[in-house]
Amino acid sequence: MNLYDSIDEVQRQFFAYRQQPKEDNAAHLKRFKNYVEVLDRYGLTMFEDELLVRHETEKDIKSGNVRTSDMVKKEVRNKKLAMCFIRRASVKTCGPILDMLRDAYLMNQDLYPKNLEEAYALLQNHSSSKKKKSTKPSSNENRGAQERDCTRGNDNGSSTITGQRYYQKPPDEPTVAGADGTNNPKVKCYKCKKWGHYATNCQTSGAGEKHFKSSVSTPDARFYGK
Repeated sequence: MNLYDSIDEVQRQFFAYRQQPKEDNAAHLKRFKNYVEVLDRYGLTMFEDELLVRHETEKDIKSGNVRTSDMVKKEVRNKKLAMCFIRRASVKTCGPILDMLRDAYLMNQDLYPKNLEEAYALLQNHSSSKKKKSTKPSSNENRGAQERDCTRGNDNGSSTITGQRYYQKPPDEPTVAGADGTNNPKVKCYKCKKWGHYATNCQTSGAGEKHFKSSVSTPDARFYGK
């Protein structure tokens, strides 16, 4: 296939991609990174949106923060990758997480992941909590609303803070800083079950970091028109 056909095909497959019902988060991450690698090799800059770059630049001007244009573009790319990764999670996972993030944002709590590593940890936290807690199955209407959330944006008008229980730390429970010294009381580690850090930054186990940085398999050759 020629270059136009190849580029359209890889973009189509990326936007149509979705985590399969029985696919775990690690496999989802690996496939997602494969698609991103292919897009990068074609030189497509879909993760460096100019509108978002201007948005971050205007925020810097208002706050007096000084950064180079490359630093701003890197932050935009990291946040865009994180959002794309969450939106391509399974519908049952994506919907509740988006509800939680949006409701928290309305209450002036920005819990949106800043990079792919945080997005992966967010999915792992959700999966770990879901296994431990029995929840009532969603109605067909709610499932439909969650699916629309993951594919087109929030149009369900719901005020329910679905999934926010994962970020409500008991007042008397202490927090533990991560390996880099960062302490985030809104985050619970799914490895050591303590509040204050992501599993990828856990002091008691390097498994999360090792898991996240697993090798990426070679992309399908047909993406390159071979």
